[in-house]
Amino acid sequence: RVVVVCHAHVMRAFRIILTDVPPAEYAGQWKVKLQNCAIEWYTRREADGTVHSHFRRRQIIALRDASDLCASHSEVDITEDSVARSNSQFGLSSEELNAAISSFSQSINN
Repeated sequence: RVVVVCHAHVMRAFRIILTDVPPAEYAGQWKVKLQNCAIEWYTRREADGTVHSHFRRRQIIALRDASDLCASHSEVDITEDSVARSNSQFGLSSEELNAAISSFSQSINN
């Protein structure tokens, strides 16, 4: 589990990587306007509870009226979409990554 708090340009980079955007579409995706004060949650768990080795869903939780500095509510809009990976993606599952790195000795904090 990871929480990253960052500016929109970093979120765009994560979005491009995590949603498997083809290189030809990078420029277009970089121009997509992101909502201020939004949370993008990526999960390997589908709505039915099935867990996969890679991300399958993204939920965007966005504060309504985020530009209103005097807003005194916590109303949000929630959108959800699936994260489809192409067959060309060579990502590693958690187990595969752990197996790959366990063959290297730790060189710091020993």
